[in-house]
Amino acid sequence: GHFLAGTDHWRVQPEFLAFALDSPLPAIVARLLRSEQVWFYEDSVLVKEPGTLEKTAFHQDISYFHAEGHQICTTWLPLDPVTTKSGGLKFIRGSHMWKAKYRPNFFITDLAMPDTEGEDVPNFHKDKRNQEFLSFDTEPGDITVHHARTIHGADGNSSSNIRRRAISIRYCGDDARYKMRKGVPQKPHHANVAEGDILDHPACPVVWPHA
Repeated sequence: GHFLAGTDHWRVQPEFLAFALDSPLPAIVARLLRSEQVWFYEDSVLVKEPGTLEKTAFHQDISYFHAEGHQICTTWLPLDPVTTKSGGLKFIRGSHMWKAKYRPNFFITDLAMPDTEGEDVPNFHKDKRNQEFLSFDTEPGDITVHHARTIHGADGNSSSNIRRRAISIRYCGDDARYKMRKGVPQKPHHANVAEGDILDHPACPVVWPHA
């Protein structure tokens, strides 16, 4: 099996941009974040083929974003029926309120990205540390939404014939500001913004309210 992932498909495939802008997602996110405006940050496609042994290391999405704020979230939409056996996400309840700032890792390993700042995320696959884990069986048409600071991971896909494909759309609300993180790969437009700016850039289009 293989674990495949990529980001920013909207730059070359207009269907991804249309989905991020024109689907019900922006309205849902605006309500959950209690935000008057919502900006589109990025999309991501994540595929775990049957028989994929690699686990998704526990991590915080915010560690990979050049943005900071409380009103930042990730939406996750399955394209196949998903269970924990096939690689469903596992969230640590309440971890979005933890004060520690964690380093980004390489997803299939706990190894942190070099030159990044913060603490290493513990390997919660091995050390549960009395945490409460939440996971949901989902079907195409379902959606999960989690805070960008929520620590989450996933097992491999131990099924023999079920793919685990999902699209993830990340959004930012009113209090989000650019925050350049040392060692984290930047997007092309980050060279033209200043730390502390609102995400008012064509590469982060406003998706709510609709024009």
